[in-house]
Amino acid sequence: MSLIAGIAFGILAYRFLNNWAITLLGAFVAGTTIFFIVDKMDVPDYVKFIITAVGAILGGYFGRKGDRYLKAGGTALLGSCLLMQGISFYVTTPDAAELQKQVRDQDFDPTVIGLIVGMLVFTALGTFVQLKYFVGDIAEEAKSSKDYTRAANEKDLHGW
Repeated sequence: MSLIAGIAFGILAYRFLNNWAITLLGAFVAGTTIFFIVDKMDVPDYVKFIITAVGAILGGYFGRKGDRYLKAGGTALLGSCLLMQGISFYVTTPDAAELQKQVRDQDFDPTVIGLIVGMLVFTALGTFVQLKYFVGDIAEEAKSSKDYTRAANEKDLHGW
């Protein structure tokens, strides 16, 4: 019985989070950020609450509108961080203490700067590729097959 309940909960959670995760995350991040900013202001508490609530609602709205872009950018950022982490093992191996010392002294090794620039370039490139070639749930074909990684157009990928 618990296996069936777990499967049912997993399916429901997947469907809910697939549609609402970025919206809720946007509302949370915007609300939290605005709360920390407004907390320093000298206004009554109810005004702080109203400003924070409006900010959270706007963050949720913009999160919902930019769902596709935020997912593409987030996964591209994660992928580029992992790629640069792998490259850094071969190029340089600064441990965490050495990297903190470089940040504190603002004396970066050129390879660290190259890794950061590479991460930004691969994030932009990964976001572009995902938005251009992978349309996710926009394509009817992908909707019907539940394959959210299908290419937007086979001709775009292969040239024929």
